Amino acid sequence: MNPLDGKSFAQFISRILVLTNCETINTNHLTSQKNEVKMKTNNGSKFFTAAIFSGILLLALFGISASNAKAQTLGRLTVDKDFCADNNNNTCNGKPASFPDNVQFTVEQGTFDEMTKVFTPDGGTLANISVDIKQNAKGSTTTGDIFAAGATFRVCEVTPPGFASLPRPGTTTGGSNQFTGDAGCLVITNINSGNNVLKFLNFPVGTVTIIKDVLNGNSTTSFDFTATGLSPSSFSLMDTGNSSADRIVFRNVTLGTKTVTEALTGGFSLTDLTCTNGTTSTNGNITTRTATINVQQGDNFICTFTNSILRPTAAGADISGRIIANTGRAISRATVTVFNTNTLESRSVITNRYGYFGFQEMTVGDFYLISVNSKGYWFATNNQGIGLTESLTELEFIGIPFNNSVFGTSIFNDVIKSKVKQP
Repeated sequence: MNPLDGKSFAQFISRILVLTNCETINTNHLTSQKNEVKMKTNNGSKFFTAAIFSGILLLALFGISASNAKAQTLGRLTVDKDFCADNNNNTCNGKPASFPDNVQFTVEQGTFDEMTKVFTPDGGTLANISVDIKQNAKGSTTTGDIFAAGATFRVCEVTPPGFASLPRPGTTTGGSNQFTGDAGCLVITNINSGNNVLKFLNFPVGTVTIIKDVLNGNSTTSFDFTATGLSPSSFSLMDTGNSSADRIVFRNVTLGTKTVTEALTGGFSLTDLTCTNGTTSTNGNITTRTATINVQQGDNFICTFTNSILRPTAAGADISGRIIANTGRAISRATVTVFNTNTLESRSVITNRYGYFGFQEMTVGDFYLISVNSKGYWFATNNQGIGLTESLTELEFIGIPFNNSVFGTSIFNDVIKSKVKQP
């Protein structure tokens, strides 16, 4: 209901009085002369009643007018902007070349739950505030009286890339309370009808992303990390094929050196550790499992910790035996060679004075060829093939001297015939 102005109100009262007088005149025509005194008394009562009614109406209208005037009381906002080298407001300095000359702020009206710290806007953006930044890295803008006193507003900075916005409610004035809302926002409740000052601080930052990559497939194993200069300082990742689990993103990282270290994890080996910021790449220390990151303004570092799954290794087996002559005498200093047909690797040993030899920690499941070579001896059972399933400890190779009469026997002839095609 709108309040009546003075002219309208006067017309309203005059109309009431006219109606009252008309009623009095009609009554005079209907009554007799002898009741004239009584009529005058009634006319006075009706006039008195109309006057009281008019007074009450006047008070009501005055109250509504006062209420509307109070609701229309307005306040203004002042936004102060500083720039500092970091988030410590005691180290403020000049504006860097990469910081813009102008910063924008948005203003929304709504409600704020001080328990949950949740701001609920009533509608869209109510106003935009533009703050010019001077060379001393400071700027300030004051609006006109356009904001309803007693209301709640959220003021948010449109933060320039490579910088973080730090609202400072503890150093501002105005309203019943000021709270840090969402990132780069201040909420001011029950603003004053006068000036309300909100202060914001900017400082340069970077971004660090840590990724866990497991070769040869995904893994549900959790890998633990610790960090310095980052928050949180401890976290866990797993390479499940889901980016929400295999990485963590640190935003608004202050400048300087940060470290990230992966803990030892059973069944896995760290095989690669690389950090890149898009232009340069550096390798971390695989031995200590640590990435060292020097964050500069605007950097977006991505560090990938790559692990391989350690396959179970079968228990090693031994191969041992003795080399003797056909007379039973030990052959010393004979060369025994083991050739692994799976890996194409070979190992050789020399027999001791008693003719014994041995190989330790041979891979079970592989296939081997064993050969013997000794000057002056020929071995009929040379190049034995063995599929190793367990330790072999009593192998025996018998050597035949070249000058032995056995070369004239049928044994020698049979061996030769088996190796040389007859004409």
